[in-house]
Amino acid sequence: MKNKNHKQKKELTSFSDDSIGSYIESIYNFLLINLQEEKELIERIKKGDHSAEVELIQANLRLVLYLVKKYPVDSSLKNDLVAAGNEGLVTAAKKMSSYEGKSKFCSYASGYIHNKIHQALTKYYRSLEMFPCSLDQPIRASDKKSSFSDRPPKIDFETPE
Repeated sequence: MKNKNHKQKKELTSFSDDSIGSYIESIYNFLLINLQEEKELIERIKKGDHSAEVELIQANLRLVLYLVKKYPVDSSLKNDLVAAGNEGLVTAAKKMSSYEGKSKFCSYASGYIHNKIHQALTKYYRSLEMFPCSLDQPIRASDKKSSFSDRPPKIDFETPE
């Protein structure tokens, strides 16, 4: 079991730089749980046990790193995606009290994690559009390709006065 954890740690740390290296090291202090332990934690969550939510979240923090690793973005943005993914994991654990499905928690939580990651990416890319890089001349509507035809965009080679 120790060799398996070491191999997983090496694979997960390869996607990031030192900025979240200590975070990655710290989540390996939390033990993984098996299916029976997961079911017991879910039953405790349904009874209102907050410590069971915390245990379930801590046991699945590696899932967030695994899912974030699949997004081809720079490491500074990956830090934000890990934070957003953790929010999704917490949301999934809180909603577990009303969940009646038969799937494992990681399958249930991955939807919430992906949703939060996509929200973070959307927010990031919208902020880039709000503050475009400075251009010498404004972009004209005629410069954009029309979605209604297959003709190339019109390019004006006139220099501004």
